[in-house]
Amino acid sequence: DWTVPYDEWPEDLQAEYSYNPDRAKELLAEAGYSSGFKTHVLMPPTISSELMQIVKSYFSEINIDMEIRLMEQSAFQSYLAGGKNEQLTADRFSAMIDTPTGCLVRRTSSSSENYTKNNDATFDELYNRLISVTTMEEAQEISKEAELYCLSQHWSVNVCPACTPIFWRNTIMGYSG
Repeated sequence: DWTVPYDEWPEDLQAEYSYNPDRAKELLAEAGYSSGFKTHVLMPPTISSELMQIVKSYFSEINIDMEIRLMEQSAFQSYLAGGKNEQLTADRFSAMIDTPTGCLVRRTSSSSENYTKNNDATFDELYNRLISVTTMEEAQEISKEAELYCLSQHWSVNVCPACTPIFWRNTIMGYSG
């Protein structure tokens, strides 16, 4: 009840997030990159190298030559915390373990975890409305509005959710998940 399923997104937004290499090539040409370009992505070892190979192959289809550069975990975290930004950065984030406001606060201009460095007054206002509502229904509606706005801005691309299995046994005491 806090997010909008893909099949309920506006048609134009669905089209923007659909796999369409021909349209991607058109957009690159409109931006002056009809022959494509070279770039690189920095990633820590916690990112699946197989997944990044798939992303690289998708980019290759539209003439973007992406080099994958692995960075040691603590150096990568320092890099992010330092606000550095080279080309592309890949990192894990699981919305499955956070509250809706916890997910959205990362997109506000004042958040230290706003790694995409977007500075958007409209989104900040949506977030401020979200944290000041008095009913669950209001919060859910504003959360959906904020999510769709964020998606429409294309600050990042969420490739797929990270799944981490957790195993436990009923004889282990004090486990809190």
